[in-house]
Amino acid sequence: MTKGLLIYDRQGAERNKVFIDMLKDRFTRKGIELCLFILEEIHYGISFDKPFVMLPDGDINEYCFAVCRCINPLLSRHLEIMGLTVFNNSEVSRICNSKSLTYSRANELGIPVPFTVFGKYGTLKEFPDCDFPLIVKSDSGHGGTEVFWANNSAELNTAINKIQADYVIQKPVSELGKDLRIYVVGSQIVGAVLRTSQSDFRSNFSLGGDATLYTPQEGELEIANKLINAFDFGMVGIDIIYDNGKPLLNEIEDVVGSRMLYATSDIDIANLYTQHIISEIK
Repeated sequence: MTKGLLIYDRQGAERNKVFIDMLKDRFTRKGIELCLFILEEIHYGISFDKPFVMLPDGDINEYCFAVCRCINPLLSRHLEIMGLTVFNNSEVSRICNSKSLTYSRANELGIPVPFTVFGKYGTLKEFPDCDFPLIVKSDSGHGGTEVFWANNSAELNTAINKIQADYVIQKPVSELGKDLRIYVVGSQIVGAVLRTSQSDFRSNFSLGGDATLYTPQEGELEIANKLINAFDFGMVGIDIIYDNGKPLLNEIEDVVGSRMLYATSDIDIANLYTQHIISEIK
């Protein structure tokens, strides 16, 4: 029987039990065993001149693919070197889990993004009073965490000190508390959800935002299709925000959640992802 790895960190596995069961069920229906492993229990590295992956139960050579639902580009690349097909691949993981790398790649593709200044951990930025307010984000943050509103230099530097990692600083867009998530599996757009919040400049569903099923329009589709053509996606979420009606790329979610899609539609993205993976490994 064909076997695949499903990798989550411990917290992610606890938080996503339902989706884990969905994926395992969809693969079982296709005659494939998907085995869950916890990131913290996997040891990987190099022994002299050979890479290795040590699983707590089983031999890595038993598996032909891996579904990495944790943020770890190095592990993804290591598994690829060992001959496994990885979803999402290490290049998607490397770029999409860094806002600065995402924006840089988007710029190369002619995709508009918010006004953004990149910052390195350990350095503070200075702006004139007329530039405020500003938004500060961890370069690797997700789900609306490590995102701060700064009305002045003191608040800006307090936020940077809280992040304690590389960061980006952005000018707020005109339409706060609103964004669009476009769900992509392989090269196909499979659904989209518009998120809004009346109480927070962040619209994240996990932070209490509202979500409704949405049909992407021309400008939004143009952004999504440019990214689809440039990357070899497994399953991602493309997040779009709006400034004076113009869509801008906000981020690409590598380990994208699907609660909003299941809550607002009958789209079974776990099954679509399974079908895509099977088509890629055959």
